[in-house]
Amino acid sequence: MEPRLKDKLDFHDKLVRTRAPYEQMWQEIGDRVMPDSSIFFRKSTPGSKRTQYMFDATAPLALSRYGAAMESMLTPRTQRWHGLRQRDPELNKRQDVQEYNEKRTEILFAMRYAPAANFASQAHECYLSNGAWGTGILYTDDMLGAVRHGLRYRSCHLKECFIAESFTGMVDMLHREYPYTARQAYQAFQGNVPKGVMKAYEKDQLQEFTFIHCVYPNPDYNERAIAGMDSLKYLSMQICKDEPFICRENNGYRTFPYAISRNLTLPGETYGRGPASL
Repeated sequence: MEPRLKDKLDFHDKLVRTRAPYEQMWQEIGDRVMPDSSIFFRKSTPGSKRTQYMFDATAPLALSRYGAAMESMLTPRTQRWHGLRQRDPELNKRQDVQEYNEKRTEILFAMRYAPAANFASQAHECYLSNGAWGTGILYTDDMLGAVRHGLRYRSCHLKECFIAESFTGMVDMLHREYPYTARQAYQAFQGNVPKGVMKAYEKDQLQEFTFIHCVYPNPDYNERAIAGMDSLKYLSMQICKDEPFICRENNGYRTFPYAISRNLTLPGETYGRGPASL
């Protein structure tokens, strides 16, 4: 195994161990507040009952209202809930700059609320996760292909995500461990998959494998660079965990692609705590 792949997998194991003390609490909260998504320890088959540990509907109904209230106050679907401004206050007084900001705001909202972007439903799932477990994670990605289709949003379940903070207390590193079928992996990585995945793709395309998306600060980042890898503040690596293999590494991000909301962080804790855990 090449050293950089081993380093990433070893660090992932450390992130898993660091998060382990939270998981029992999250499972107990999920069983009573958000049973449909309570999958930290208990495995369930598709379509199986998940409400056997819920005593009444008070907590789930309260969570639903919490999510609706957060959405209506922060990201209402029928309103333009943010605008663009320049850092220089003098520029904001100019008519042409105001028109420029207005047009760019219209473009942003058109892309964000396009049907394929799926922002509204995914953001609502994050509000529910924030209310139940205290941490919500929204991933923003480009839908690329022969033609660029725009933005795509995805709410990532807390079970999949492992985070680390910088010295400022901001999350600047995330590993997401997620399943892909052989077919999905072949599509996502354009055939750059390990032999075991390729063999499954040829014989059983629905066989599942585990992958890890690692996003971490770029040590060679140069804020003055306008192109190339030095201009990317964060790097990205996609790894097959079952059969250690780097599926993709040649892409990165100018901004952190995972929007992580934490309801309340207690001293010494990295993950948030929500109303259900207080």
